[in-house]
Amino acid sequence: MATTNPIRLVYSALWDILEAQTDFATAVPSGNRIKYTSTSIPPDAKDTLSTADYPEVRILARGLRAHHHRTSNSSSLEILWEIQVSSGDRRFQTLFDVEWYVFQAMTDWQAHVAAVAWNGHPLVNRCRTVEAQANLGDPRRDRGNLGWSSVWAGFTELWITTADL
Repeated sequence: MATTNPIRLVYSALWDILEAQTDFATAVPSGNRIKYTSTSIPPDAKDTLSTADYPEVRILARGLRAHHHRTSNSSSLEILWEIQVSSGDRRFQTLFDVEWYVFQAMTDWQAHVAAVAWNGHPLVNRCRTVEAQANLGDPRRDRGNLGWSSVWAGFTELWITTADL
């Protein structure tokens, strides 16, 4: 049985895609890339943010749909991912810039994520971008600074040999 969690592998691959995009890496300081992989207090535990805390980007697994024994020897897991961008600004410039960098980075996300292997087998069978929505004044993401935010959503479908579970 494999020891690495396949969901974590895909999560890491998504961050790798964004961080490999030079403009994204320049526009979003590493401290503003909220990753939930640490054993310490979550980096978004602050109630309020300063202008230096923006733009802020996080990736979340928003939902899972499990299909055990989907075929005679395989199971699958669909994961809805969100790339959440908070600009901390009521003007569009920062939001548009980061959205553009995310769009550029995600151009070949299917190929990059499809290269992820688990237990010696390809893991991701399908990737699909669903939508991107923007809004002004989302208290969950603003945390004290009214500004534009957007959410990019997409699915990955993981296929796993049922015997490996």
